[in-house]
Amino acid sequence: MGAEAKNAGLSTRSKRLVVWSIVGITILVVALLGVVIYVTSMARKPSVEIISKNSSGEYQGTNYIVHVDATIFNRGADTTVTVFAKVREQTQFQTIWLGSNQAKTLSFTFSLSAESVMVYSVDVWAM
Repeated sequence: MGAEAKNAGLSTRSKRLVVWSIVGITILVVALLGVVIYVTSMARKPSVEIISKNSSGEYQGTNYIVHVDATIFNRGADTTVTVFAKVREQTQFQTIWLGSNQAKTLSFTFSLSAESVMVYSVDVWAM
């Protein structure tokens, strides 16, 4: 009877060892999966750039109308982008959704007084 009790004790220890091994392996797998997901998400950040901008102008009555077209391209993950265009002191913006590897052209229209048209610059940026 003593030998049976000794064997029963070993089997309980073996069971505990198996359970704790499974728990340890599970924790390790979950931790590694978390690291892989984190690294993957960091690598797929949005990467938005202005790939072209064009402007043109025309007189309409006593005003000079400036048309600005900007093409935005997203090389990274899907994202919402706010695109700004500025002519003199006037700033306009548009918020758009851009998928991965997607481009979109936006148009902005500014009205300047005819006497202030001699010199102006156009700035476009995205955030």
